[in-house]
Amino acid sequence: MDDRRFYPDQAPFLAKSIFRPDGSIKFDPILSDQRYSFVVNLLGNSHWRERITTVADFGCSDLSFYRVLRSLRFLKSVYLVDIDEELLKNNRHRAQPINNDFIQKRDTPFRVEVLRGSVDCFCDKMNNLDAFVAIELIEHLYPEELERLPYNVFHLIRPQIAIFTTPNSDFNILFATLPAQKFRHDDHKFEWSREQFREWADNLTERFPDYSVDVQGIGPAPEGSEEDYGCCSQAAIFVRRPDSAVEINPQEIQEYNGGAKIQKYDIILECDYPFDERSREQKITDCAMYQINRMEHRRRMDKEDEYDSFRLEIPLERLVEEVSGEVSTTVEELEVLLKAKNLQIEEGTVIVVSDDEEYDEYQEEFGEFEDYEDYD
Repeated sequence: MDDRRFYPDQAPFLAKSIFRPDGSIKFDPILSDQRYSFVVNLLGNSHWRERITTVADFGCSDLSFYRVLRSLRFLKSVYLVDIDEELLKNNRHRAQPINNDFIQKRDTPFRVEVLRGSVDCFCDKMNNLDAFVAIELIEHLYPEELERLPYNVFHLIRPQIAIFTTPNSDFNILFATLPAQKFRHDDHKFEWSREQFREWADNLTERFPDYSVDVQGIGPAPEGSEEDYGCCSQAAIFVRRPDSAVEINPQEIQEYNGGAKIQKYDIILECDYPFDERSREQKITDCAMYQINRMEHRRRMDKEDEYDSFRLEIPLERLVEEVSGEVSTTVEELEVLLKAKNLQIEEGTVIVVSDDEEYDEYQEEFGEFEDYEDYD
């Protein structure tokens, strides 16, 4: 499948793994980073970044994934959901703004909510959710929870994209220290082979035909082993068909066979991030004035006497290149905005003229400059 909805625009790194001398496996980068990067780079590709604004991370645990997810600055809201209230309370600080969020503010409002809730229970906060993420979660669910989950996700929440990752049991034989028939974690209720996971994913698209799915691997096996054992983790990406627009009333849940339960998620933390409230035009003007002042300052520093007069000419095209790194604009628009600031513009060029006024004012207040070089 080459549909870009199912793939990042480009891989963030070349992942690999090797056997250590003791028989254990070293993943490079570490496996959790590979999972997080896979999901974030998929959600941030050229297709989804124009279509999604809200994401829910179910089974968020200690909020480690959020530290990567927050880099998607086009998002407007993120829900971090887990059933472990104590774990959420101990790590909720990770959802709060850091110093850089106050320096490089977002362009739009951004809200994070840390919630205690279960993936098999519907909450009205999940209405209009664009992207659903469950990283290494489903293997922790009991059978009845796993059965209710699809109804909640694909019948009620109905996100545009849903991403599940889970261990690949075919890979377990490569773990030298893992006893046969044992799971990777004490809380795992099951671990599926590649075939079992594919069957589960395909079955869901049959039950919920508004979705199509693609299964991929994360964390390649050491060289020579991948074909036989696959990747350490496996991911199922479900994408809702664009023409599907069925609206489901959450009150139908109680009458829907096998359906999810209704539950109000407990709020552990609600946090609004600082954002830049300036208009687009003001941002363009501020960026342009900053660049003009920077170039003027550099010109002064290059002169033998910073108070000598000079004439600085800055093409608008050059300013557009500098400004567009922050806000996209055109020469025509920039010229109108800078003229409103009473800047002198001639034939597509900003003219900055420095005369002796500043020097004269200094002399009037402090007298002639003296050279103190010989006074130690």
